[in-house]
Order: sequence, then C-alpha cells, then structure tokens
Amino acid sequence: MIDSVDLRIFGVDPSTWLDSSELTGRFAVKVNPRTGKPIDGVMKATYKSLVFEITPRADGTSSMTLRGSTHKYSNEGTHNSDQFHYHQLLTVIEELTAKFGLVPGQSVIEGIEVGVNLELPFPVKKVLTSVIAYKDKTFEIINARRPSLGRLCPFYEYDIKLYDKVIQSFTEYPAQPKPDAKNLLRYEVKVNKMRWLKSYGIQTLADLTEIDTVRSLLGALVGVLEKIVFVDIDATLDLLTDREQARYGLFRDRDKWRAFDKSQRYEMREQLPRLLKKSNAFDYGHALLNAINTTWLGLFQEAPKARLFHRVCIEGEADKNPTISPFKCLGETVGKEEKEPSYKNLSKTLKIRVCASCGKDISGQRSQSRFCSEKYNGHRHARHCRNQDSNQRKTKRYQVMRAQAKNQYVRITYHAINDEGNQFCDTLHSSEIAVSREWLDTVVRVEVLSEPPENLTDTEGRDYLERLTKCNMPQFRERMRSISSK
Repeated sequence: MIDSVDLRIFGVDPSTWLDSSELTGRFAVKVNPRTGKPIDGVMKATYKSLVFEITPRADGTSSMTLRGSTHKYSNEGTHNSDQFHYHQLLTVIEELTAKFGLVPGQSVIEGIEVGVNLELPFPVKKVLTSVIAYKDKTFEIINARRPSLGRLCPFYEYDIKLYDKVIQSFTEYPAQPKPDAKNLLRYEVKVNKMRWLKSYGIQTLADLTEIDTVRSLLGALVGVLEKIVFVDIDATLDLLTDREQARYGLFRDRDKWRAFDKSQRYEMREQLPRLLKKSNAFDYGHALLNAINTTWLGLFQEAPKARLFHRVCIEGEADKNPTISPFKCLGETVGKEEKEPSYKNLSKTLKIRVCASCGKDISGQRSQSRFCSEKYNGHRHARHCRNQDSNQRKTKRYQVMRAQAKNQYVRITYHAINDEGNQFCDTLHSSEIAVSREWLDTVVRVEVLSEPPENLTDTEGRDYLERLTKCNMPQFRERMRSISSK
C-alpha cells in the first residue's frame, strides 16, 4: 500500500497550518546545526510522523510541503508494522483535508513509497541472503551496523528495499507493540521521480482516492520483483557438475555480477533457472510473487465503493455550503475566538542536517555527511552535489592563480559577517591573497581587473569619503531608529 508521500501543497494559506490546533507550538525555525543560522527562514513542524514545512519566497509568498508516512499517521505516528488497508488510506486523506485544509486535487505528489508487509512461511534472513541483483546493480546492506536488517538497490528514479520488519520494529520502536508474524518481510519501491509512475496516472493526492488507480500499482511491484535475481544459498550443489558449481558460484558473487556487461548478464539470467531447478534450489522470486499478489489484493477488500473526494473544479463554483463527511452542518454560525499566534517554540533548534549544495534533508545519513549520499539519492544526484560545491572553489582559485601569473589586481566580493545577506568588496593585488578552502568559502565572486585601480590624492580621497558618507547616512539613521524601537 501507499506508505510515505512527499507533497507540494497548493491552494492552502500558511496561516491554516500556523493556526491549526494540532500544530500549535510545534513549528520551529529550521536551522543549520553546523552554523546555527536559520535555513532560508523555513518553518517546520512534526505531527504523527508527518513533517509540515513552510518556506518563504523572495516575492513574499510561501511554498508548503508535507512529507511522511501515511501508514504511521494512521497508527498515531508510532509504527507501520501492521497491514495498511486502502480504506485506512482514504481516512488519512480525509483527516488531512479536514484538519489542515489540504486540497487533494492541488496537492502534487513529488515522491511516494509503494510497498507491502509480507508474512512468509520461511525465515526472512534466507530471502535477504539470497537476493543478488536487479538489472545492472547489486543489492547492498541497508545499515552496516545492522547487516541483518535488509538490502537496498538504489537508482536515480527509484530505490528497491527488502528488509526484516520485525528487526526494524525491535530497534526503531522498542516501546511499541511488536508484529504478530515472526517472519515479516517488507518489500517496497520508493519512487524519487514521479515520471517513473507516469503510465499509472498518479500526479496528485486526489489520484490516490481512485481505487482502480492504486490497485494497479501492483503491476509496478510485480514488474520490479520479476527482474530481481535470487540465488538460494541452500541449494544442493552436489547435483551439479564442477563447471556448473563454478557457474553457480558466479551467480552468488555480487562483485562479479556487478562487473558483468549487458550481454553477460543476459546469458547468466538465461542459465540461472536451469541450474536452480537441477540443484533443487528454492525459488524465492516465485514465492514472493504469490505472497505479494495475495496480500496486495487483500488490502482492498474493506475499501468503500464510493470515492470520498472529488477533483477541484476551477471554472465552476458550488451553489451550496459544502460539508466534509462525517461532520454535519448545523445551520448556525459559531464564532471563533481570535488568538494571538504562538511563537513560543519558534526558536527551538532542530537537529536537522541538510546538503551543503542542494539543501536537501540528509539527517538520515551518517553524521559526517555534508552532501547527498549516493546510497539514498543515486549516483548522478550525489555526484552533482559534490561537484557543485567543489567547482565553485576551483573556479575562484584558478582566477586568482591566473591573476598572480599576470601580475594583476582582483576585486573580491565577500559575504558579510551579519545574517542579512549583505556583501562587501575589496580590491587587492593578487600577490596579497593566500588561497585556502576557508577563504574560498567566504568569497562570492572574483573579478580580475585588466587595469590597475586608480590612486586618489588626499583631496580626492576626502571628497570621495564625504560623498559616500552623505549617501549612506539616511540608511544608517533609519536602521538605528528601527533597532532602538525594538
């Protein structure tokens, strides 16, 4: 079923969230834990595992996002170890609409997790040790500190995860009820780019209220699983010849599989079924396919037939006052007590880390990480973040080095020390500059001057300073008045 979603919210005023009784006192200014400075004035609140963010724009408006697990939200934000039925998903969407003003037709989905909890008749560990590869990538350990937790195969547009839900429940939710099933496998596909699901017609939250649309996502799960290579470690290798045993060993070696080219992988896939059958190996892929089909279809049995929501009609307007089920319209106006917004917890520091290049939340990565990890975001995105940061310093360093070689002056623009985004310039001879990483991080840009700067006489210098002071004095006085008024 649908677990986590990343939504870009439109059609909702930020005051709806700031004045919400459920979010009162939860909003705090998102800050950079390394510098202690606010991150673009972003306001963040967490409620039942859902994260609400309000980001101000330069034009005075705000962008709003909502992300988190709908499954955990249905369980009061505690866990997602049980089965999550379709009718429960509709209830969550209904509550988000009623409590936080979401318009399903204007809540754009930017990322989504589609998965299912599978109760298996055999140990989950056997599945995790037998899964080898998907296409040209191999499955790696999700967490090096907990190697028995599960396996991950990351791509740019989506990630494939297989992990032991019981182990996760005991480690992440020790105080919560544990799953009844002893062998509970979580199989999910985390979609990072929605174009991967373009053929399923899912764009907004309203699309998830279409039962046929959500039910069809079974095709995405099955399509991925059919291309995953499983090699049973408990196969009877004595039934194989020496050459076949060596070939079977290649199937089991993830490093070798990663080194195969496309034609070699195709040849190996063609030979694998025959060797598995000859060695009496267990077909984990077929067993998981049967479990997924049975479990997925069972999640829709209790779903109501009628849709709870309708798409927003931009052209027309309702001629009657609408109500949201299950509330009743009493036909009377109830006055709302005006309350001053609470800013008590707005300055609370959140332990959130973001990528130094793109600003994406990387709190789930290692504590030493400064950029998006290839493991969670794909090779292309991670490389882009690293290069974006290093290329800026390289460009500035090369400009200074070229100026030094040509004995030229440079004009350096720095970030101001204050937190108001101000900048200041300094004109120096290139030989006066000692280039270091710390210095480069404070530089906004470097301009090489083709001609040496003009030297002013004493009289010209005094006249220039007088004009500069006269120009800046009104702004200085206005700033002093604003500070004293506070």
